[in-house]
Amino acid sequence: MAQTRAETGDLKGAVALLDERIALGGESRPFLRQMKASVMGDFGDPKEAVALYDTLIAEKPGSPTLLNGRCWTKGTRNVMLDTALKDCTKAIELSDDTLAALDSRALVWYRMGRYPEALADLDTVLAANPDMAASRYVRAAVLKAMGRDGEAAGELALARRMNPVIDRQYARYGFKM
Repeated sequence: MAQTRAETGDLKGAVALLDERIALGGESRPFLRQMKASVMGDFGDPKEAVALYDTLIAEKPGSPTLLNGRCWTKGTRNVMLDTALKDCTKAIELSDDTLAALDSRALVWYRMGRYPEALADLDTVLAANPDMAASRYVRAAVLKAMGRDGEAAGELALARRMNPVIDRQYARYGFKM
């Protein structure tokens, strides 16, 4: 429900809903705090989201999920890319399932203009899971930036078929395909 509120422009309401649930405590509290950071990262001030991730990581150092969340926020919002790269790489090193962190790192590589590195990470992700629409979308952007327009168009068509609203999602992050 918080995600839906944020997507429809009610970030304050989304955060308030999460804060209410967080205040109740319980086993879901860490997940809800991470969700709050994610929602703030996608729809609010990325610096506030990163600060919340910093707090969460200080409480649970070495969490690949939290490190990847912070990396994703930095990459999608195109901020603090030097430390985003470190976050993603550390998440990859610490995780048993590296696909999400590789996807995030590919986005950071793309933002940094390091297209061969982005493509390598995306190829690894898609070899393991060809149905990741987000990875295909970013791969299309990377291929387009590399002047490989035909391949980019194919990847973009696949991404859109897998997730018909992907353009809207990535438009929030400044992508125009």
